[in-house]
Amino acid sequence: MRASASAFSLVELVIVVVIVGVIAAIAVPRLTSGVSRAESAAVKANRVVLQKAIEHYAAEHRGAYPDGLLIAQQLTQYTDEDGEVLADADATHIYGPYVRKIPAVKVRGHSWDQIATASANDVGWIYRPTTGNIYPNIFQTTAMLTDQFLTTVLTPQEKDYFMQDGELPP
Repeated sequence: MRASASAFSLVELVIVVVIVGVIAAIAVPRLTSGVSRAESAAVKANRVVLQKAIEHYAAEHRGAYPDGLLIAQQLTQYTDEDGEVLADADATHIYGPYVRKIPAVKVRGHSWDQIATASANDVGWIYRPTTGNIYPNIFQTTAMLTDQFLTTVLTPQEKDYFMQDGELPP
């Protein structure tokens, strides 16, 4: 008896499996790098939002930047001219809120939305109250220390400073 002409031989099946494997080997790294680029772009965009909110706060508070310990409240609630925080607006607390909530730094399934003046386990943003600068806490995970992530979220000058000193700029 002769085999049907419509059946596949073992060689043909092996060739198809090899071709699918080669395509997967090409596609999977491209997909994962796309996720990584999207994460770093989102962090950069959130940093811009926070930086603009800090600058807006300073413009309304005689050039004073938010306090290092109260920054989250000062950006998300109402303040008076001296930076005193109140949840609701009244006759003196007329400034703000500058953002609805503090955006999170999201990388590889992890999320951090706390702001502090130094790196810690639950901190997403590092804030410099003397200069008003804010940075993602790139010490949170090794994924943030890749050149691609640093190049996306830091300016070239900030990246150079970090590479020389191992610390974020002032």
